[in-house]
Amino acid sequence: MDELGCSVYYLEIHRQCKNAKIAYENILRTLDEMGKMHDINEMEKQMDLFWYSINSLLVAAGNVSKLLWGINKSKNKKLKIRTRTLRSQLLISDSFNLKDRRMRDHFEHFDERLDDWIMKNKRKTFVDSNIMPLGAVSVHEGVRFLRNFDQTTFTLSCLDDKFDINQIAIEIQEIFKKVNDKLGMEF
Repeated sequence: MDELGCSVYYLEIHRQCKNAKIAYENILRTLDEMGKMHDINEMEKQMDLFWYSINSLLVAAGNVSKLLWGINKSKNKKLKIRTRTLRSQLLISDSFNLKDRRMRDHFEHFDERLDDWIMKNKRKTFVDSNIMPLGAVSVHEGVRFLRNFDQTTFTLSCLDDKFDINQIAIEIQEIFKKVNDKLGMEF
């Protein structure tokens, strides 16, 4: 891939990293605001903004991941060459957590995850879209946490998978800096 072609991809990676950074900043801001609130209606609005921001972060991080690692099952040789070239030029290893898009996939295909859960579970008791450590409340056997955010560890859970939001933010920042360096931009 020539220099101009790489620059086009760098610009898109830059845009998606900015989107992820904005979403992460909104997550931090809403958590801070919720810690100061006592009005239930205002708290509900902040919870909506929080989960909107989580979703936005996952989409933007997933887009960066697809730009740098492609689609796992793709047999497209051009895609494999492009993603390998971009990662090589940006000095991005395959050990990045960002490569793993399972959490984004859980949110994007939540209907399918619900179908599976409903079919497999006789008891349909669940807790969803909450912010607390998973062990903060005792729940009876059979209760399922669908989506949860542990604000003490910044761990996002969906069904049985866990995702370190801080690590993703660190990796996004690292990629953002590397892309800016390639584009000759200040950040």
